[in-house]
Amino acid sequence: MVDPPLEGKLFQNEKKIQSFHKLFNSKSPIGCDHGRILLWRFLHCVDLLEDSNRTLLTKSLFRLLLFLSFVMYMDNIVEFVTKFRFKTDDSIFRASILHFNCYVISAIVWYALRQKRKNLTSLLKILRKRYTLTLTKPQILVLLFIYSSAIIVLVLFFTSHSLKNEWYIYEIKTNYTIFSIVNCIRILLQIFIYPIFTNLVAFLYCFICQSICDLVTHFTSEIRVCPFEEFTVRRQTDILRKMSGIENALNLTQKVFSVPSFLISVSHFCSCIAILAVEIYLKDDLQLHRQIEWFLIFMNSFCGLLAILWKAGSLPIEAEKLKRTYRIKFRQKLLSENKVGELHSEMDLIDTSNFVLSGCNIIYFYRSSLLALAGTILTYTVLLMSQN
Repeated sequence: MVDPPLEGKLFQNEKKIQSFHKLFNSKSPIGCDHGRILLWRFLHCVDLLEDSNRTLLTKSLFRLLLFLSFVMYMDNIVEFVTKFRFKTDDSIFRASILHFNCYVISAIVWYALRQKRKNLTSLLKILRKRYTLTLTKPQILVLLFIYSSAIIVLVLFFTSHSLKNEWYIYEIKTNYTIFSIVNCIRILLQIFIYPIFTNLVAFLYCFICQSICDLVTHFTSEIRVCPFEEFTVRRQTDILRKMSGIENALNLTQKVFSVPSFLISVSHFCSCIAILAVEIYLKDDLQLHRQIEWFLIFMNSFCGLLAILWKAGSLPIEAEKLKRTYRIKFRQKLLSENKVGELHSEMDLIDTSNFVLSGCNIIYFYRSSLLALAGTILTYTVLLMSQN
């Protein structure tokens, strides 16, 4: 006989083990909920949702975060002034200015997105009704990689400073505890503002694009498997009504993320050029931990830019597949009823947009522009360091 308390503990442990195994199941709602909570917590913490930061504690923490971010900006400005003294002919100075612009752009991204937080909340509610808004296992891994950047940078910093006997902050001698606390706050804020914050916004943008894309793919499959005999006017009207709802969500996505997506693309582009220039031309002058840190930020920047182009660029492709499938099914229906003269009306029935998203109508997100992007980054990197 097993004691009841011991039996209860064994049962709880067994449930924990089962939950742990379910976490790695791609169809598990537990794993998806964990990833969704990470994303939703981020939106609440930075006050990007309509109902976020309503309590006194959350408002105080948010204002403290803003104050510390302002201090970090001033610290970076002072560092640039004292280190470079505006040597405009110095290639490293130009690369540093490019990278510093990323932090300024991140603040503008937050402000632009906060101005649209009511629309963002409405968009998420619309998608929640039509889509489960759950994260897949690869998406959770990407989210964890974004968050883990801060931990990796912290480990690299303290590993490189572990052999020192004296500790200085702004040329003021101090002890190890104060040195650790101040640098932890500084590094965490710096890495959070860029690239973590911008990549989390980019992740949210890609997640919404993927949700809309999955809905379009689902409707395409519905049309494909539907026999043309059952492709009646009622069925066509139902499909077009659903497509109208998706177009509304897409228009709201463009309204919310038009400015942020443009600014994020610019910041990632500038960061890639600056870091690639430093890594290529000054690799021998950089310590190992600095090389790893710069490479980590470069991967965040380049992958963030790549993800936006890939996910937002998948919408026109899926929209074209939907139109083609609809036209084929519509032709089959008309030909079966000997209504060849009405074939021209198919264009009116599926008169949907191309589902092309853009950043401020300046950058249009297509997958075909990926190779051009890589070539442009390399070209501007060489141009930046040409007058070394």
